[in-house]
Formats: sequence, C-alpha cells, structure tokens
Amino acid sequence: MDRFYVILLSSLTFLVLFNSLLRAKKFNTPQRVLEDKGNEVWVKAMPLAKLFPALSHKIEKQQIAKIQLAPRCLTLFTHGDNAIDIFLSSKVIDDIAAYAQRLFPSAEFVHIQD
Repeated sequence: MDRFYVILLSSLTFLVLFNSLLRAKKFNTPQRVLEDKGNEVWVKAMPLAKLFPALSHKIEKQQIAKIQLAPRCLTLFTHGDNAIDIFLSSKVIDDIAAYAQRLFPSAEFVHIQD
C-alpha cells in the first residue's frame, strides 16, 4: 500500500509541475505558440505541441480569414470555416494576439469583451 501512495504522490507532483511549466511565460512566447515558417505558420494550440512539433497545426498564412480574441482564447478561422482554438493564460494572450495580427495582416480581427 505504501508503494501506491508514493506512485500517486509522484504522479500528482509531476502533473502539477508539468502543467505549471507549460503555462509559464517562457513557454508561451508568441514565437513558440505561432511559429513563423515563411509562407506557413505552425500553430501550437496544445501545451504538448510546444514540446513536440508533430502535434502542431501547419497552416498557410493566406488561409487565415479571421482572428478572434476572447478572454483566455485566441481563435484562428480559415476561409473554409475551420477554426483553431488556442487557450492561453491572460498574462500572454494579448502579446500573442498582436503577433497573430502581424503574421496574418489580411485577416479580420475581432475582440470579444467579457
């Protein structure tokens, strides 16, 4: 039974540290969340995508029709009405939204207030 509690406590500690680490400002810079690759952008919408690029969404810059900023969520809409939601900390979302506007200058920008 003691082994169970050690494993449980270790797992919970790992999850808390991992979650804190991935929400840190260092891992949520605009360049890490929206990685500019010339004509395309790798959108790292999930926290694990920041560590594993294979989990990124690759999208061409001209495909983005609208950028929507809501509290803690940045959504990129394509011309084909597909959407990519990126949930972020309130500490970094404004910086990432501003960066998205620079990456996708022809996209409409919509800011939804609380």
